[in-house]
Amino acid sequence: MKTGVDRLEAASQVLVVGGGPVGMTLAHALGQYGISTVLVERNPTTTTHPKMDITNARSMEMFRKLGLAEPLRAVAVPDENPFDVSWITRLTGHELHRFRYPSAAQYRELIRRHNDGSQPSEAPMRVSQVLIEPVLKRAIEESELALTHTTPAAVAHAISWAKNQLITPERYQPCAGNVVGAIAQQLYPEYQRRLLEANAVDFDDLLLHVAVLLRENPELRSSLDQRYRYILVDEYQDTNLAQYAIVRALSIEEPNLAVTGDPDQSIYG
Repeated sequence: MKTGVDRLEAASQVLVVGGGPVGMTLAHALGQYGISTVLVERNPTTTTHPKMDITNARSMEMFRKLGLAEPLRAVAVPDENPFDVSWITRLTGHELHRFRYPSAAQYRELIRRHNDGSQPSEAPMRVSQVLIEPVLKRAIEESELALTHTTPAAVAHAISWAKNQLITPERYQPCAGNVVGAIAQQLYPEYQRRLLEANAVDFDDLLLHVAVLLRENPELRSSLDQRYRYILVDEYQDTNLAQYAIVRALSIEEPNLAVTGDPDQSIYG
């Protein structure tokens, strides 16, 4: 019997405990790298306790990379408002001292004037945790898999390789640490589902579906084997596993198989 912890471990590569701003940012960032993550938080909603704080320039640079800088600034203190800190005797009393800090707009102008590599690329911002958490939560819920460290072509190649190895979506397991493989593992089932809905196949499916059909339908395989009694395969050096499985399935009762090829011309090396 599997416990809830067992199911969490099976469903993810990383478990993040605590759904505050740091936990949500980490989970979102890991998702950008194609790392499946489970985020656990005991509270059913984001915080309702106001806490105003400055998000420093380095954190804003990170949010920029995650595509979150603008949504966060939209709920933050306006760019023109200064970040001054004032010491006062009481709310109705007098000011003892004021620590002056530039506003986000002033900080941005400072970065522009001293564009020599010594300044950060983002200005800081001041925002309440009550406002920042819903933005992060929404980003996690709405985000699709981001291909920031690979390309669609690389993922397509990984799926194509899997099909040529007769690996169906439910059996696909990438190597540990393989970012492209991790992304392909998540996209492969959805890709096949959409092909099925469209009543379509890609080139690799032409081989995969036939190989699986012959493997899972012995009567059909035997009937086709007896129908095609003699088989000749040209360019045999370029035969992949799916192609070999088809040829092998059709050469059992009638083992009249001839192949020709040149290993020096192999596309697989």
